[in-house]
Amino acid sequence: MDSPCVLVASCTEFSPFDLAKQILTADALPDPRQRLEGILAYPWHINTKYYTANVDICVTEKRTIGDQKFAESVEAFIVYFDSKDVGSFEQVRSWLPFIKEIEPSVQMLICECCDHSDAVPRQRVLKWCLDNTFELVELNPVQDSGSEEDDFQETTGMKRIIQALHAHTWSNLEMKDRPAFRSPYFEQLMVEEKAEKDAAKLQSGTNTENSTDSADNSQIHAHSIDNIQGELSKSLAGASKPDSEEAVTQNANSWSTSANDKETGGASDDMKVKKGEKTRKSKEQIQEEKIDSLIKDDDLSMLAALGNNESDHETFEELFAKMRIMKETAESLPAEERKLYAEKVAISFWKAIGGDEDEIEGLDSDDGGGMD
Repeated sequence: MDSPCVLVASCTEFSPFDLAKQILTADALPDPRQRLEGILAYPWHINTKYYTANVDICVTEKRTIGDQKFAESVEAFIVYFDSKDVGSFEQVRSWLPFIKEIEPSVQMLICECCDHSDAVPRQRVLKWCLDNTFELVELNPVQDSGSEEDDFQETTGMKRIIQALHAHTWSNLEMKDRPAFRSPYFEQLMVEEKAEKDAAKLQSGTNTENSTDSADNSQIHAHSIDNIQGELSKSLAGASKPDSEEAVTQNANSWSTSANDKETGGASDDMKVKKGEKTRKSKEQIQEEKIDSLIKDDDLSMLAALGNNESDHETFEELFAKMRIMKETAESLPAEERKLYAEKVAISFWKAIGGDEDEIEGLDSDDGGGMD
């Protein structure tokens, strides 16, 4: 039985063999095997933390998906084009009738860089990719000046291509012994949360019971929101370390001060809050409904399955692909809604891996919490 394959093609003078060589991270391509006439295969052994698989990187210089047997083995399709050449993009479009017949799980459109001023504008390319379930990957994208401050930094270039291929559930993969899944970020979160609670208990000796409870709850809730949202952002973007203690302390103090101000602001502040309550709730309800519509039931089911020891072994691999979609969804939202979306997904993820619900009590908007 032939191995599943990645079909690589090019609609420019750029050689698809060069693209295959970069995927294999090899200085030179090994001796190929001819799968079909005009289709050469190079073996690729994938070895990740969770599984191994033997895949063929198949290269073709003509528009073909071979015979039915070969077409059924194509699980990923990668095509290179030049955004500065309209003809190149038209050649990509001519691949669609072939690709729609086999519907590979991974479909990537590759270019050097795609700009709004190119012959094929970036907006047009992105729309085409969205309509045809392709992912645009730029090998050398233009760096945005504000990208370093973005919570959702995007993986690009060849690294993204390999990442997407690793995230795919290959039909012949063999799972390794599944390690106990416990994120180091969440472990750090739990340590910081315990320290926060201990500090709150010490402080309770100098404050009245009511004021202490209010400040303590504000600090803990704010601390949980900031850390969970920060954790989701880092998980989606591939960050390497948790928030600094200084940032956590500043966030907690900010919320604590806000809570105390509400208690001591007097009747006039209460009247202002009540006056704007109806408008604020209406706005929040609209945001809630919008965010709920973005989080699909099957995504939540997949997250829930992570916490089940008897869950299907494909669940964790599916998470990689889902995280990519969630990240792209978050990037399209305004800042306020992006924060709420991140919170909702993070809470679902926290519950799925068996996190203590007491730690996030009151944060889930569906349970009457929210971000007031």
